Amino acid sequence: VLHAQPNRFHVRSLIITEKHAWLAHFDRGGSQITPPFDIHQHPATFIRLVAGLSSTSEAMLGLDDSIQWTIVDGRKAGGTLTTTGPSGEPKAYPIVDQIATNRGSIRGRATTCWRIRDPETLEDFVVKDSWRPDDRSPEYDLFELTKDIPGVAQMISHETGRVETRDIRCPSTVGQYLNRVSSRMTLRLYGKPLTSFTSTLQLLRAMRDALAAHQKLVGGDVRILHRDISHNNVLFGQEGAAEGERGVLIDLDIAFRATEDKPTVRVDHNLGTRVFQSMCVIGNAYLQQRSPAYDYLDDLESFLYLLAYIFLLYK
Repeated sequence: VLHAQPNRFHVRSLIITEKHAWLAHFDRGGSQITPPFDIHQHPATFIRLVAGLSSTSEAMLGLDDSIQWTIVDGRKAGGTLTTTGPSGEPKAYPIVDQIATNRGSIRGRATTCWRIRDPETLEDFVVKDSWRPDDRSPEYDLFELTKDIPGVAQMISHETGRVETRDIRCPSTVGQYLNRVSSRMTLRLYGKPLTSFTSTLQLLRAMRDALAAHQKLVGGDVRILHRDISHNNVLFGQEGAAEGERGVLIDLDIAFRATEDKPTVRVDHNLGTRVFQSMCVIGNAYLQQRSPAYDYLDDLESFLYLLAYIFLLYK
């Protein structure tokens, strides 16, 4: 259900036998199930649960009511997404399409991207919904630091104060799961991934600009390590893009910013896309090597593997 309806915060359902019932709850932190109870000895509890699961309230059913669909003949014929606009006020945008990014697992970031259109300017944008661990810096904080850096995706606006998994779970279970926070950002729309190149020159220009953007990302006062350079995270720029913006880095979900309080971060093989990870990160996964600090060379090695990936798969 979570995969088919990406505008859901959670799913709840009843498991019923001839004598007992359980309430099952699924969200991006995983699953929970109640102890069984006798529906004949506790009929009021059973009726309340059935009534709650039959509610007409979208929020009670676990749906994100900022997304509204237009139904024609029982099928979705369009919809709107309401989020923070460039002025900081809520704004409703028509949904043009859903960009497939959700990998289908229940637990995790559950990244979902929506292509929307500004009804006034007719410019298309991308809204990115995801669930981050509550101990990780919000992606929108990093995009604030990369504002106006050529070759790095540009954020238009973001939302704060969205749902957390602990808000929709039983309070007595706090600490038994990884709490995740729902995040939403509106970003400029860019081109397709580098794997869709139409000429060698186009590919090399985009790769050059993405590398130049990475140099600015790790340097100066920004000091951000991307940590997930991969085939889906380097895009072509907008049509007719100038030099420096022909290749664009996106997705700072698992990026790390070096600060005086925390100048380094250890390699973690659970982060990133396995086929593009550096030997240092792979060694941490399979060779049981010690965990050294992740640095910009690991990102650059991922760029090399991205280029090799394209060379091997395409003529």
